[in-house]
Amino acid sequence: MKITQPSRITFWRTILLIGAVLPWLSIWQSITLARRMEIDFTASTSWMGFLAVLFVLGLIPLLAWTLTWSSFSERILFLAESPVRLPQNARWIGWIALVVSLTGYTIVFAIPFVQKLFGGENWIRLLVFWYFMMTGFIAVKAIWRDIPWFTSLLSVVLVQTTFHALAVNFSYVTNYPFAMGWSETSRFYYPSLFISEAVYGQTLPLPILHPTLHLLLVPPYLFDAPLWVHRF
Repeated sequence: MKITQPSRITFWRTILLIGAVLPWLSIWQSITLARRMEIDFTASTSWMGFLAVLFVLGLIPLLAWTLTWSSFSERILFLAESPVRLPQNARWIGWIALVVSLTGYTIVFAIPFVQKLFGGENWIRLLVFWYFMMTGFIAVKAIWRDIPWFTSLLSVVLVQTTFHALAVNFSYVTNYPFAMGWSETSRFYYPSLFISEAVYGQTLPLPILHPTLHLLLVPPYLFDAPLWVHRF
């Protein structure tokens, strides 16, 4: 399927506008968080520094977005695309940036302090995800220059989110003997009904709840697999 590519100016205006809005939303959420934690952020050097950084991160793309509506638009686009003009012998920088971008969000929010402080703050999480994504799709363009910008962005988001989902959910692949979720036991019981005679010694009715899903979970029963295989 061919992806419809937005125009160059539309693409970068959208990127700059999102990049300008997210820091401001993160500032609002940070102030709300500080008040909820009963922190006087105006008296805290670390909080004020954090808010100042967010302010700058929001101001720069906002100014750049504004300039795209002026005679400076071509200069802004040229500057935004400058990382892809790396010389051939420096493309290893793009590979490093790509690896960091695809794994960085997951690694950052695996840090207990970060997870505890910002784990429930969606705008801040999205801002962190956004900057890793930006690093990634620019790295892709630096490595494979023929890939369109929009295709590069979609590819990085897909791989980035897939890696995060796998990393987070892989923690459930264990031999822990008790249920790790309120519905986990049903994921073991319903698949067994497809081969109930082999498992229970008698024929039982097939599941009526999500039968196609549970059919996919039958294979571990075919070779008496341990619990971690079922979870995998």
